[in-house]
Amino acid sequence: MKNTHSALLPKTTPKRLVHAFDSLDFLANQNIHFAPIRHHSPMCSFALMAYIKALAPTHILIEAPYTFDVLIDDLTTHHTKPPVAIFAQAVAKQKTTNKNNQEDDEHTAPTIHSAFFPFCEYSPEWIALQEGKKINSQCQFIDLDWASQSEFDSQADKQTHQKSLMQERYLAHSTYIKILAKKLHCKDHDDLWEHLFELRQPNTLSPKDFFNDVFTWCALARLDYEEEVLYQEGSLHREYCMIQKILPHIKNDNKLLIITGGFHTLSLIENLHKHFNNTPITPYAINSTYEENSWLIRYSFDRLNALNGYASGMPSPAYYQYYWQYLLSHADDNKNQDTSDNNDLAIQYFYDYVSLLCHHLNDKQALEINPFIATKHTLEIATGLSLLRGHYYPSRYDLIDGITTALIKGDLDDGQAYLWQVVFDYLSGNQLGQVAKTQKSPALLQNTHATAQAFRFKLDDTLTKTRKLDTYRKPLHRKISQFLHLLLFLEVGFGQFVSGADFIRGVNLDLLFEEWQYAWTPSVEARLIELSEMGNDLSQLAINKLLIQKQALQKDGQLPSAHHTAELFAQACKMGLHKAINELTHELTTHLNNDSNLSSLIGATGQLFYLYQARQLIDINGDE
Repeated sequence: MKNTHSALLPKTTPKRLVHAFDSLDFLANQNIHFAPIRHHSPMCSFALMAYIKALAPTHILIEAPYTFDVLIDDLTTHHTKPPVAIFAQAVAKQKTTNKNNQEDDEHTAPTIHSAFFPFCEYSPEWIALQEGKKINSQCQFIDLDWASQSEFDSQADKQTHQKSLMQERYLAHSTYIKILAKKLHCKDHDDLWEHLFELRQPNTLSPKDFFNDVFTWCALARLDYEEEVLYQEGSLHREYCMIQKILPHIKNDNKLLIITGGFHTLSLIENLHKHFNNTPITPYAINSTYEENSWLIRYSFDRLNALNGYASGMPSPAYYQYYWQYLLSHADDNKNQDTSDNNDLAIQYFYDYVSLLCHHLNDKQALEINPFIATKHTLEIATGLSLLRGHYYPSRYDLIDGITTALIKGDLDDGQAYLWQVVFDYLSGNQLGQVAKTQKSPALLQNTHATAQAFRFKLDDTLTKTRKLDTYRKPLHRKISQFLHLLLFLEVGFGQFVSGADFIRGVNLDLLFEEWQYAWTPSVEARLIELSEMGNDLSQLAINKLLIQKQALQKDGQLPSAHHTAELFAQACKMGLHKAINELTHELTTHLNNDSNLSSLIGATGQLFYLYQARQLIDINGDE
C-alpha cells in the first residue's frame, strides 16, 4: 500500500483498511475508480480536475440524491453561476379519519423536511459536472432520494426542518482525527485538514496519491462508528442505494469514476468487492411516506460558511474562493516551474489578498493603524508562521494568527469585537449566485423576485441594505411598502420594518418616511418555495392567513368581536389587500352594530381612528 502521508496512518494499520486498499487496486483493474472528497475543498476539486483529464471516465457517478438528476442540465448551463443550491423538500401528508374511521381526503398539518445541496466554484461535485460535460461523460447522481432520507430525520417532531445534505459531522467527531490534530499541534479538524491536504504543492500533486490519502483519512474516521449507529441514522441505507445505482454501469466498455464524501467510500469499496466475489450484499429497504420535489436556487457564501452553522464544507468560503482562483490561474504555469518559483508566485498572491483585506478593514474603520502598516505587519507574521509550519502558501489559520498578533492590541475581548466581525465577514463573503431564467421554479418565487426587481431592490448579493420610502407623498412608495408588509406578514424574511408610521398600534403617525432593511438570501427563496405549496399569489396567501387567524379564535371558543375584526381589517389595509378589505368591511359593520362588549367596541373604534388618520397612506378614503 503506497501512502505519501505516513502521518495519516497509525503505527499499526487496521486490517480492514489494508483489505480496502487491496480491493481498491482490484477495482481499478475493473475500470472502477474512486475520488473520495471533502465537500467544498479547493484542493479536492483541483485534484479531481486532473484526475478526470487523466482517466477520461465514461461515467461520473456523484453522491447526491438520484432524484436530482433532472437538474443536471440546469447545473451545467453557462447561465448558472455558483454559488447555487438544490433545495429539496419532502412533505408527509398526514390523513385524518372521520367518525366512521374512514380516511378523509383532506390533509392536515403536513410535516415538511427541507434541505440544501450547495455548489460553489470549488465544490468537487460542481467540478465533476462541468468537467464531465467537457468530455461527454455521462454524469449521474446516485445517493438515496431526499424523500427516503427524511425518514431518518432526528427532529421529526418539528413542522419544518432545513439542513444540509452534505453533513460531515463524522469527521469532526472522529477520535483518530482529534488525536492526530493534537499530535501535529493543529487547533481542530479544519486546521488539520488544511495542513495535510489543502496546502499541497499543486505542481507536484498526484491525484491518485492525493485521493488515497483522503480515503485513509476518512476510512479511519469511519472505523470510529458502530454499524448500529450508521444503520439508525441511514448511512447504510444510503450506501446500499449508491451500490444499486453503480452496479448497472459495470460493463467492459465503461470506465467509472465514483465521487462521494470520503466517509462513504470504504463501504462502497467493500460492497463492490462482494459483488465481484459473488457474496451477497446486505439490503436496506425503506418505505418512504414522503413526497419530494426539488429546485435549483441562488445560494450565497454566507450561507455556505461552516462557521455560520452550515453542517459541512470549509469555513470562510470567500477566502477559499480566492485560493481557488490562484490554483486555476497558475495551474498550467506551475507545471513548468520549480518549487521555489511556485512558492514565490503563491506568496505574491497571498500578499495581494492581505492588502485587499487590510484596506477593507480601513474602509470599515476597523483599523487603529495605517492600512499599509497593517498589511506589512500581518504579512510578516503570517508568512513567518507559514514557513515555520511547512506551508508553501499561508493557511487560513496562518492568516488569522497573523491578524491576531499584528492588529490586536491588549485583551482579545477588549473592544476588538468589531474588527473580528469585519474580518469574519470578509473571509466569509456575500456573493450570491445566479440560476438560468429557464430553470424550473415555482411561480410564486419567480413572481416575487420579478416584483422585487421591478421595485428596484438590489438582489445581487446578501448584504443587508436600507430602503427609505416616502409613503405619504409617492404612490409608488406606498405600493413598495405594501409589498414589504405583505412579505413580512408571510414571514418570508426579506425585509425588516425599522421605523415609520404604525397605524395598527397608533404610533409614529406623524412620520413621513418608512425605513426598511432588506436582503435577498437563500432563506427567502426557500421560504417562498415552501409557501408555493399553498398557492402562487402573495395576496391570496396573506388573505388565507388572515382568515386562519380569524378562525383560530373560534376554535378557542371565542366569538368574533369588533376589536379583533378591526385589527384584521387594519392588517389588510397595511398590505393593500383590497379584496380582504371589502370582505372585512361588511363583517366589521355587523360586529360594530351587534357587539355588546364595551371594551371590544372601544378597541375597534380606536383602531378605526388610527386608520382614518392614515387614510392617505393606505390608499383608502374616509368613507370606507
